[in-house]
Amino acid sequence: MQEHINYIMNINGDVIKKTDILEIRKNKLLDNLHCYSVNVYPEQTSIGQTSTDFEQVLHFGLGVGEIKMNDFMYEVRPGVVVTIPKNTFYYFINKGKTNLYFVSVANGEVDY
Repeated sequence: MQEHINYIMNINGDVIKKTDILEIRKNKLLDNLHCYSVNVYPEQTSIGQTSTDFEQVLHFGLGVGEIKMNDFMYEVRPGVVVTIPKNTFYYFINKGKTNLYFVSVANGEVDY
C-alpha cells in the first residue's frame, strides 16, 4: 500500500501535459477523485478555463503568483489553499523566477 503515500512535491503522477507554459502530472490511483500536480513556469500565465462539472482544492507548495477567479485576483504562495467552486472561471499567473507549483484534487476530470 506504499503507493498511496505521496508528498506534496511529488505525487508520483504521469505527465499528461507539457507546454512552454506549464507541466501537469496526474496520479491515477483513485477512481472518484482526480489528483494533479501543476508547475506553471516562471513569469508565465496559464490559459483560463471554467470548472463547469467539478470542484477543486488547490494546495500551493512553491513559488509566488496569483489566481484570477471570476472577477477577483488572489495572491498565492506556499501553504495557501484555494477552493474553486463549480462554474468558476480561473487562471494562474506566476509572478516569480521559480515554478509556481501546486497540487489539485478535484471531483471531476480537469482539462488544464
